[in-house]
Amino acid sequence: LVLNKYKQSLVDIYGHTDSQGKDGYNLDLSQRRAQSVASYLSTQGVDSRRFYVKGEGEGRLPHAICCAR
Repeated sequence: LVLNKYKQSLVDIYGHTDSQGKDGYNLDLSQRRAQSVASYLSTQGVDSRRFYVKGEGEGRLPHAICCAR
């Protein structure tokens, strides 16, 4: 895993959802998605102290989606 090679790198992990469902549910879902990625990376030996984990809900679109429109 490349993150294990560059041990000084910090990792931002953002979770997102679409606009279906209620805002509160989507925010919680996006947080769980981001945390799931962080948990997986931890099982791969990446130090979780390097992570910034945040759920964005439907409020902020990922770059790949917003720029493809």
